[in-house]
Amino acid sequence: MAQTTGPVGAWKPDAGGATPERDAGGATPEPDKVHRRQRILVLVALATAVPGLLLGGFSYFGAVHILVAPWIALPLVTRQPRRFRSICLVTGLALIVVGVLGLLLGLFVYVPAALVLLCATADPRSSRVRSRIAVGVAGGVAALIAVLVGWVLWSVTLRDTHTFRAELDADGAAAQANGVGPPPPPYDYRLDTIGHGASNVYVLSSDAGSFLHVTYPESMSEAKQDQLERFLADLPGVAHVEQCSPSDC
Repeated sequence: MAQTTGPVGAWKPDAGGATPERDAGGATPEPDKVHRRQRILVLVALATAVPGLLLGGFSYFGAVHILVAPWIALPLVTRQPRRFRSICLVTGLALIVVGVLGLLLGLFVYVPAALVLLCATADPRSSRVRSRIAVGVAGGVAALIAVLVGWVLWSVTLRDTHTFRAELDADGAAAQANGVGPPPPPYDYRLDTIGHGASNVYVLSSDAGSFLHVTYPESMSEAKQDQLERFLADLPGVAHVEQCSPSDC
């Protein structure tokens, strides 16, 4: 039983040595569960890793990405605050090391998620200032990833390439089908021979065939664009001309 000495109401710990608020040493006891804000930061880390996983998962090293990415969710398996912080710290540092060493494998895409995991170690119940700084850093990282993803989507789907893409018929099949005669001789696709306001000319070859790319200035009028397109369509060896899509240019 607790005993009192001195003024009435003064309290002295019993043999158990603990109060509901502080232990015998005067320190605040460890919380019994992870703070919700910390768990949210782990979810933010997972969200920042999704674009990198989608990009690397379909690459030649996709299996490596599939093995690395799930470790970001590891802190969510525990409800003990101290263990949660340890897992966030170890996993975050490990992902930074893996991202640097696996640069050529594309594993650097998980470094932002690692930084957010390190921010998740800040418990608001221990230090509100440190927690607010951590949330600010994590929010900045997430915002940067969102901007980069938006820019990539715009570049791939909406960007105007200002380029015509002409499919080259190397065998002259199109010319023969139109009754022009034998296959035309090789044409010298150079900027000075094409003219018509074009700013750059180059030919790319792949398994899908050879394609002539002709870039024109952004300020070129639609009438001059039509003239350039018709000129390219009439060139020897050209089978088809179209505006080059962002995914092809």
